[in-house]
Amino acid sequence: MEKRKVYRQAGIGGFRRFLAVAAVLALMAASFTVGALAFSREVPVEQETIELPGIGLTLILPDSWKGRYEVEKDEGESWCRVYARSVLEKKPEWGGALFYVDRSYDRPMTPEELDEISPIACRYLFSTAGGTYSINYASDVQWNLEDPEQEREYRQMQEEISQIRFLVDGVLSD
Repeated sequence: MEKRKVYRQAGIGGFRRFLAVAAVLALMAASFTVGALAFSREVPVEQETIELPGIGLTLILPDSWKGRYEVEKDEGESWCRVYARSVLEKKPEWGGALFYVDRSYDRPMTPEELDEISPIACRYLFSTAGGTYSINYASDVQWNLEDPEQEREYRQMQEEISQIRFLVDGVLSD
């Protein structure tokens, strides 16, 4: 009789485990669906963007940048450099570069590997078999030190770089 009791308890325990696994699978399916919907949304038409079709990347800029930046791209549109317009308009020799996006290394790397070897401050974007892509920040003064208004505007844009979002081949990434 004791054997029956043990089997009976195991049967109930197995059913409970089955229910737990089913609940977990249902939650996973729901979260994947929600995630897919979140990633599939398109960029609003009025949003400021920089497209780099050569690498399948679109930068979604902060709303406050409208009319305040300039972009330089290569012919194949696989890299770009972004400048504060206020610096370029007043005195281009001061630079005005905020950041550039490119294939920083010709091999795939992890974010940790990039952080270890990069000589400048950067943010890992993604890797492919052909290389590692990153956003690389200006490492020196890029405005006229005698123009406090230019410095204020440059620094404000510099602080907002962290708000840039990325679409990699149509998938939104933060």
